[in-house]
Amino acid sequence: MSDDHLQQFPPVFASNRPDRAETVAGEVNRLFKGSREHLADAPDVSIATAYLNAAGFVLLADELEKAPHIRLLLGAEPDAAVDHALSSLSARGDDKLDQALTDHEQWIEAERDLMGFDLDNTAAAKRLVAWLQATDEDGNRRVQVRRYTEGFLHGKAFLVEHAALPGALAGSSNMTYAGLMKNAELNLGYPMGASTYVGLIREWFDQLWAQSDPYPLDEVYAAQWKPHSPYVVFMRMLNELYADSLEDEASPRTELNLTGFQLDGVARMTRLLDSLGGVLVADEVGLGKTYLAGEVIARASTIDRQDVLIVCPAALKDGMWEPFLKKEDFSRRVDVMSYDELRLKSDPDHPEHDSLRRALDRYALVVIDEAHNLRNPQAQRSAAVNALVTGTHPKKLVLLTATPVNNSLMDLYTLVSYFVRNDAAFAGNGIPSIRGYIQRAQDMDPESLSPEHLFDLMDQVAVRRTRRFVQRNYQNDEIVNPDGTRSVIRFPTPEPQRLDYTLNTVGEDLLTSTVYALDLPDSAPLISTYHDRQRDPGRLMLSRYAPSAYRITSNAATDVVEAYQISNVGLLRSALLKRLESSPAALSHTLATLIDSHTSFLAALDQGWVLTGGALREWVGSEADDIDEWV
Repeated sequence: MSDDHLQQFPPVFASNRPDRAETVAGEVNRLFKGSREHLADAPDVSIATAYLNAAGFVLLADELEKAPHIRLLLGAEPDAAVDHALSSLSARGDDKLDQALTDHEQWIEAERDLMGFDLDNTAAAKRLVAWLQATDEDGNRRVQVRRYTEGFLHGKAFLVEHAALPGALAGSSNMTYAGLMKNAELNLGYPMGASTYVGLIREWFDQLWAQSDPYPLDEVYAAQWKPHSPYVVFMRMLNELYADSLEDEASPRTELNLTGFQLDGVARMTRLLDSLGGVLVADEVGLGKTYLAGEVIARASTIDRQDVLIVCPAALKDGMWEPFLKKEDFSRRVDVMSYDELRLKSDPDHPEHDSLRRALDRYALVVIDEAHNLRNPQAQRSAAVNALVTGTHPKKLVLLTATPVNNSLMDLYTLVSYFVRNDAAFAGNGIPSIRGYIQRAQDMDPESLSPEHLFDLMDQVAVRRTRRFVQRNYQNDEIVNPDGTRSVIRFPTPEPQRLDYTLNTVGEDLLTSTVYALDLPDSAPLISTYHDRQRDPGRLMLSRYAPSAYRITSNAATDVVEAYQISNVGLLRSALLKRLESSPAALSHTLATLIDSHTSFLAALDQGWVLTGGALREWVGSEADDIDEWV
């Protein structure tokens, strides 16, 4: 070996200094490589480090994999506060040490878990495990790992184990990516002729090694590839999806005496209102959507001192919302307006139009009850609500409905569009187009469609729970009674009771005629049944809703009524029977709406137009709810 080599080797200083292109990793590799190249046989290596990660190992891996045997010593180091507080390992110090060792193990596991799932990180971790599990010619592990548990391990060292050419770098650098490449570290080495100092470092290492216990570092890292139960995988997925929002949704402040599941609903509503400016609350009937909205209204009006507008059907304005607001005593900054009132006053020709527009701009929160009434975007009420929420000043929007889908899945698209204006808003969540996402579900075979086909979207925009969900996940949840006491929520099992009564002659005739008019024997082919029914004026054909039954050409391929048309006709027949069940007046009102709609349809057809959906409703000018608006 030349004198020049002796002066340069081993390195005498190591730090991370980007301005000089110097790194600890570079100097440690020079120590290992120089020893290996200048000796007949590659020397063994010993390393003392508090922390280690796969990214740090990879920086030294090319040399470490060439070393015959390696001793790797791990140990916990105290933080600055503990280090300052402890002058000796007193009883109090032992407690601190135990906690530090626990934290150390948790750090190693967390570093493993948070390294990511990309190819580079996975390859680094597998390379580390392969190195830790490698064996020599005798079948013994080439790498021995121990952890020092008798005290704190402050010092770090990288040693070359050779009697003739020992070498060491000792100082502050952990065997992590930050310690070897980023942090402002300080490590000193010793040149040839200073073997005494290297011997002292070796003596220090040997003493700690003897007091340390074997540590299965390979098993810690290899655990990430062990098979996990479906439950664990599922819970990890949930954590990845929702962990960031769990803390925000925990124990929200409440202005009303809400149940646990209602508080969770309010927390989710608040988060979606803050992030999207709107939320669709579609809890099942009976779970208290009014109270969820009431909590949000109370916070906006009493805490944030904002003006709130509630828009609802006229019957709910007087019968439910105004009494509710009065009872809860937060109606001072809250107004209630019916759909018809908003629609009429939104007409530019209405004498109160200008004053209404000025009034509407002051509202910061708008709550729409029975929001499914807005499913037709061409209807006048829908246009009035859209103008309201897109006014001069931005408004947060709460849509309340237990039935967001009535006629088709596109009803859902219409409702979501009132507060999510960007069709690609959820592209990062795998939904490049909200309309396209819903349309794909709409085009599916109805028998194959399930809630999972809409979950990704509903998860982004809605609060939707069922009674069964609440029963299963909120057992022993309590509700506050009117007298202030609390009791566990119970969902009683329905017990239908039979009630027999006698119809008069008019009622019997109405029932008989309606059932006869709607009857459609299941045993007969639908097309032939339609043709037979055409000859009987007592039958209600509902022909507009099954046009495929009237194709001019006829063959085996076309003698089939479209499945969705069969569904439409069936829904109408069921709805008319329910109208009859409700009252003769309800049936009469719906039949009149059907007649008006059909008359308008025929009038437009005579002019060369085929009106469908929203266009037909606008033509008729009907503002009725439920089935009446559907037809």
